[in-house]
Amino acid sequence: MATTDLHKYSVQEKLNKMDVDLIDVTIALPDNNTAAGDILFHPQKIEDAVAELGGKCMIQSVALIIQDNSTESSADGTVVQTIQLLFTSDSSNTGMASALDAASGGTAATSLMNSFCGQVYVTNLIDAGRQSIGSAQNIGIIGKAADASRDLYVWGMCHGVDDYNGGTLTLRVGVIKD
Repeated sequence: MATTDLHKYSVQEKLNKMDVDLIDVTIALPDNNTAAGDILFHPQKIEDAVAELGGKCMIQSVALIIQDNSTESSADGTVVQTIQLLFTSDSSNTGMASALDAASGGTAATSLMNSFCGQVYVTNLIDAGRQSIGSAQNIGIIGKAADASRDLYVWGMCHGVDDYNGGTLTLRVGVIKD
């Protein structure tokens, strides 16, 4: 069981110890059509998301910038569907089949589910010409890196039908490192 030491640092020491960072993760998107519930991208590293090995952070915000998508069905190259982001400390290849297996008592994905930190839906993607942009703020997910790591991972699922045509997604993750 974790213990909390309320008097380990003064308020000033604690505030000075915290580090705010904005980490960009560039992700290649599939070049085929996607359906609701499809994996949009497999786990991608959010490098140095925490300050210490096995440390924690708060994921405060995410911004999505989708570019180079020139053949989406609306003919203007933009994507405006909901995207689900799932944060974990495990870099394993994942998917809904693994999640369902773990949820139904299977063991194949139990370690993966044990490393799950949280999820967020980006529902406000807007058409910005040849790009789509969207964000989620005030998320408050507490992420914990694996014991010998400073990294977290994110994987994504789409919740609509789009053709990403091999586009590029820049995921900008705002973290407060503890």
